[in-house]
Amino acid sequence: MAGASLLMALWLGGCNGEQDAALAPTTPESPAQQSQAVTPLSPLVRGYIAARVGDDQRMARHDVYLPGVKVYLRDLSTGATTQPRETDLSGRFTLAANAKSRFEVCWSAPGFVSGCDTKNAFNVTARMKNVGTVLIPIATTTTTASVWGKVSLADGSRPRKLSPLDSVNAVARLELLNSAGGIVYQTQINNFGEYLLPQVAEAASVTLRARFEQAEVTQPILPAANLAGIPWHQVDLRFGNFPPRVKPLVATDAGGRWTKSVAPGAVVKLAASASDRDGHPLQYLWSLDPGAGTLSATSGTQVQWTLPAVRGLYTARVLVYDGHGGYDEQSLSLRTDGAFVLYSGFVTDLAGTALSAVQVEIITSAGTNTTTTNASGFFRVFARDADRYVFNLRKAGHGPVSQIYDRGITGGRWKMQRATVTVVNPTLAIDLTNQRSSSECPGRPSEQLDWTGKYAAARTPQWQDGKGNILPPPLEQVSLPLPSAERPKPICGPGIRVQIPANGLVDSLGRAPTGNVEIALTTIDLKSAQMPGDFTTRALSGQTLVAQSYGAGTVSITSGNTKYNLKPGVTATVTVAVDPTQLATGAALPPTIPFLYFDETAGVWNEELTATLNAAGTAYVAQAPHFSTFNMDLLKNNQACVRIDSTALADAQYSLEIAIPMPAGAAPVYRTVVIDNAVAKIHALYNLPTNTNIVLVPIRQTGNVPIGTFVVNTGGAQNPTTPNAPVFPYAACSTEVVFEDRVIPPPSIDFLHGLDSFAAIDLDELDVSDPADLLLKNSLEQASQNYYDQVDPRIKRLTLADFKTHNGFPTGEVRAVYANHVDLGFGRDMHCTKRLDFFGQDEVACYVANYGTIDTADSADVEEARLAGTPVATVAMEFSPVESQLGNPDEFDDPQRVVKFYVYDAAGTRVGKANLDNLGTRPIPQLCMVCHNGVYPDGDVPAPGFPAFPDRESVKLGSRFLPFDLQSYEFSTVAGFTKADMQDEMKSLNLNYVVPTAPGTATTELINGWYTGGALIQNEAYVVPLWSNVPAEPLRAQTYKDLVGRSCRTCHISQLDPDLAFNASTQFINRMGSIEARVCVQHVMPHSKKTHDLFWDSVGPHQPGLLQIFGDTYGAGSGWNGQLCGTYVSGGTTPVTTYTSIIQPIWNASCTACHTGGAPPAGLSLAAGVSYVQLFNGNATQSTLDRIEPFSVNNSYVWHKLNNTHLTAPANGSGSQMPLGGGTLPGANLTSISSWINGGALP
Repeated sequence: MAGASLLMALWLGGCNGEQDAALAPTTPESPAQQSQAVTPLSPLVRGYIAARVGDDQRMARHDVYLPGVKVYLRDLSTGATTQPRETDLSGRFTLAANAKSRFEVCWSAPGFVSGCDTKNAFNVTARMKNVGTVLIPIATTTTTASVWGKVSLADGSRPRKLSPLDSVNAVARLELLNSAGGIVYQTQINNFGEYLLPQVAEAASVTLRARFEQAEVTQPILPAANLAGIPWHQVDLRFGNFPPRVKPLVATDAGGRWTKSVAPGAVVKLAASASDRDGHPLQYLWSLDPGAGTLSATSGTQVQWTLPAVRGLYTARVLVYDGHGGYDEQSLSLRTDGAFVLYSGFVTDLAGTALSAVQVEIITSAGTNTTTTNASGFFRVFARDADRYVFNLRKAGHGPVSQIYDRGITGGRWKMQRATVTVVNPTLAIDLTNQRSSSECPGRPSEQLDWTGKYAAARTPQWQDGKGNILPPPLEQVSLPLPSAERPKPICGPGIRVQIPANGLVDSLGRAPTGNVEIALTTIDLKSAQMPGDFTTRALSGQTLVAQSYGAGTVSITSGNTKYNLKPGVTATVTVAVDPTQLATGAALPPTIPFLYFDETAGVWNEELTATLNAAGTAYVAQAPHFSTFNMDLLKNNQACVRIDSTALADAQYSLEIAIPMPAGAAPVYRTVVIDNAVAKIHALYNLPTNTNIVLVPIRQTGNVPIGTFVVNTGGAQNPTTPNAPVFPYAACSTEVVFEDRVIPPPSIDFLHGLDSFAAIDLDELDVSDPADLLLKNSLEQASQNYYDQVDPRIKRLTLADFKTHNGFPTGEVRAVYANHVDLGFGRDMHCTKRLDFFGQDEVACYVANYGTIDTADSADVEEARLAGTPVATVAMEFSPVESQLGNPDEFDDPQRVVKFYVYDAAGTRVGKANLDNLGTRPIPQLCMVCHNGVYPDGDVPAPGFPAFPDRESVKLGSRFLPFDLQSYEFSTVAGFTKADMQDEMKSLNLNYVVPTAPGTATTELINGWYTGGALIQNEAYVVPLWSNVPAEPLRAQTYKDLVGRSCRTCHISQLDPDLAFNASTQFINRMGSIEARVCVQHVMPHSKKTHDLFWDSVGPHQPGLLQIFGDTYGAGSGWNGQLCGTYVSGGTTPVTTYTSIIQPIWNASCTACHTGGAPPAGLSLAAGVSYVQLFNGNATQSTLDRIEPFSVNNSYVWHKLNNTHLTAPANGSGSQMPLGGGTLPGANLTSISSWINGGALP
């Protein structure tokens, strides 16, 4: 499954021309045949080397990918062999085939049987041949066994970090030591955190030693471990080092105030707050995206950032490391919009229908900004940078929305409740009741979610200690308002009732209505997100308190545009039913309760009256002197707050449900807020009771699906307590919760390094590098400059302006505006043009200005692209001949057209790197080749090498333009830029600009299929012929449309190896084993962060589930395991418990030298990760006692073995005391084990 799916195409190229929206596009041609281009250079062969352990009987089958294996090709016709190359940390190799002939892959590696894969010889008929995974046999002997395993840091993460333009290539190694401490064998731990030792002596005492920078972990293995029991043994190792943790970055002005947007050229301070659990000194490496200004330093905890003097969005990043293999990083994107912040998003009713003409109002201390929603319910408005924003939505016939924020919200989604509207005669007495329907009281947002299947694990609460560390669930049952696994039927209860005396209404000038009026009533559902404000209340005493609602609603009276309220001195009887959640508890209700009004300007509730419980005990009644939104509440002094770190969530926005248990049997309080994660990834919840366990459920707005469930204690009172809303970065909060995605699996390594990170320099992935050694960084930067020197030898494209001028923009260009929401999440302003080159051939040039980042909302990014302001970067591509070097009088002496890449920063200066996913910069052209494909012509640079890209032939990469796939795009809602408006441009781009660039047979087939019969609208449901040619097997076509087309197609379709284009179902079926491994085990495909996340969180259908069904149906004979895909179940970060922090180290130090591997003594492995399960799931072999009996050391056989009391009652066992030959454990260790068992033997 590949590639940074669907049109990475144009942050990495694409094609569109800048033009006025009114300019007619080039007339689309009929479906075309691809143009022909000169076949470039010699073919290459790529594949992977792995060894298989296990047989699915004695041990589960597993393939370990092997670094450092020497691989070469043998030409079957001549017997000649190629120069050998070593596999990288993924077991991958790339070899030049030298001739289009028949070959076999051969290898040589210590401990393995050297040889050739004679059963799978192949012909090389295309530029690239991918042979998949070649399994090489272990050289078995009668005295050795194979040992393999997984290696991790203390938090379970892999010991690997690659950030090449930071000069970081951190690689862990595994050594096999003999009894004298000598190294017998050594290897690298691969990119997936695994190692394999092919030959380990069964009868000798050996030690495994893993090293990662300064970190080290050892595991002795004694003869008693019984390595002779089976041929393979899994021995996992875990370093004791925890990676550092750096909090989200904060930008402040000279006065220390949080700045969300600054003036062009402003100077801000960046501070990195990091901690290291192990107490290691930390190093900080700061960097900026190209063209993002300057830093005062690149090290230290604080730096000054001088931003560019033009408006735009710019990104800074810090990498923190501990020298022991631990790395963490944060990035911050800051706008230079002149101290204005953006609000944007969509407004709908509760059913999701777009609401137009909604009045949007944002009130700050600097003033008020307003706008209205368009026909799609979308709005976009700027407000002054402030510390607090009151956000109001109003529309006739609907209840108001009023929320409090401390930042802008971009791409948000808000829902308005429809009101019961009645036309009445105000000269008569009025008595109205809100007639509620079930749609008006949907209940908790979490109760509307699907918690089955892949989301079941997300409902299991993750407990945290208030410092971001995970805790085991408490032993005692704790009653918490957790999300319901079922979808309970809404129970609305009665609506509000209002009784108004005759002639009791006047307008703001005291005038009575001249005719009928409309009265709109809404009743607020306390379990949903309908409550205005943040519960902050001004009491009659002058105190600032917190409301706990028993019922609320709104009354609005209008005639046309005129608003009416009660005449001075007149009161109305308002009856508010007690919310069903309160009645359901059976708790006693207070006889009287404060009656609150909501102030929409200040964004607070005001106490004005007292309401009285009716005789039936079902409603509160008050005599109201005026109307607005009102609330029946108890007032409390809730002054705790909780800080949220949501760095790990990729969502630009998400909804957060907060469930707060209440004392004295009262119903829990439920709140729902919109969290904007784009401006800053740290947030605060406030107005909470102290020392209370609250339940937090973050919900993904796209698809309305859960992210996880978290429980944290609110801790003590915030300090200071004023204001209620703590000041950013919320140091007043004593408690923090760290969200992690419980649905989407983490990738193995950072994305977008591609397959050629090191191919263009004289280094390989096995060469370790750290920030103190700049060789890696400098080599890559020089390679990028060399590339530009070759593709632009006459310096015609040094700036974006030069590129446009050289290619004749904007004459005849086509322009399209969209956001690509399935790969990198940019808004894109695409421009393409075409002309004849010197040789009379079509040459195509395109550039795309990119807006926003992967962390910003696509709906906001596409508007930025439409307005064509300052982009974060611009990517340009050409399909044209490469000019000769300066000094050659014949500028065009080579007619071969090739795809070339150019990247420009916000100022239009050409740069050799780019940051696409906020995980660091990557070099050009390797970054572009991740999805546009292509290969370094010789496959690799031999060592010792020669300069990268030394000549014109070396930049003929074979990269390709990608098709414009509309199912991957989000469009503007503004007329002239909607999806319907862009159809002509998209058709023209595909037929007139992509097809002429020789994009490959598969791409041309797809484009022609989209527009079969001259269709004007792209057929997004089109299935290519070789996936739809078996009508009796509709699963094939469905898999193409819903899986391959959505997550694999755009990058795979451009593959130089036609067998990897996946334009035939047989190509996919033949590689099901590799697909399963890459997607479901290694998590390197789909190969972009956003596509990967969308794949795993997909609904309708769930793509991993569809892959599972397809593999089960067709995967036989292709290496399909069948147990690896389907539903991902998050185990989360391993909680630090008594067992993991105290007991397991005792086993490691004293027991696992024997009790490890696949055939340990008594069948008991005490290795980390399996010991707890084996202690409880296996019976003692020498006694009738359980190995461990919770709460009873006397009934735990392991305890008796450790104390040498195992031979007598109650154990009545046999054998020797443990540890064998080591004597009794130290008293402190025995005390720890005894306390653990007697405390319940918790995991």
